[in-house]
Amino acid sequence: MHTLRSLTPRLLAGFGTAALLAGIGLVASRPAHTAGGPVPVTVANTPLTTRPIDIATPAQPFALRMDLTFTDGYVAKTFTVPANKRLVLTYIASSCGVAPGAKAFFDLSTIVNGKEVEAHLPLVPQGAILGQDLFNLSCPVTVYADSGTVVTVSVLDSDTAGTGGLIVGLYGYYVDVP
Repeated sequence: MHTLRSLTPRLLAGFGTAALLAGIGLVASRPAHTAGGPVPVTVANTPLTTRPIDIATPAQPFALRMDLTFTDGYVAKTFTVPANKRLVLTYIASSCGVAPGAKAFFDLSTIVNGKEVEAHLPLVPQGAILGQDLFNLSCPVTVYADSGTVVTVSVLDSDTAGTGGLIVGLYGYYVDVP
C-alpha cells in the first residue's frame, strides 16, 4: 500500500510537468508583437579578433611528386620552400615497394618557427606484387614548413641491404609571408 509520503515525489513531478506544459502553451500562443508596429531590437556583439586575409594574393596550390630509389635500405630527398612563402601540406599519398619480408618506414621533416619537426607516417601493408612487398600511405595532414627551409622526405627499409622504391605525392598550398 502506498502512503502519501511515497507518492509525494511522483505528485511533485507530475505537477511540475503540468506547469511546464502550461507555460509553453502560454508562450507559444502569444503573438510575436503587440499592435502598434514592429518592436525595435538592438543587437550588441563583441568584435572578433581575426587575422587579416589578403584577398589580392590567395594561397597558391602546391603539388609535388617525388620518386625515391634505394639500394642500401634508406633514401632521402629534399626540396626548399621558396623565400617569402610558407608551405602548408594538406595531403600525402605514397606507394613503397621493398624486399619480401621487409618493413618500410616513412618520415617527413620540416622546419617550423625555426625548429625541426618530424612526421612519422604509417605505411600500410598491401601484399606482394612483382616480387616486392607493397606498402601504401594515403592521409590528410596539416604540416607546415617555414619560408626558405628544406623539407626532407625519407624512407627506411628494415632490410638495410634491401632495394626498393617510394613514390610520394605531396599536396597543399603556399601562403605569402613577409
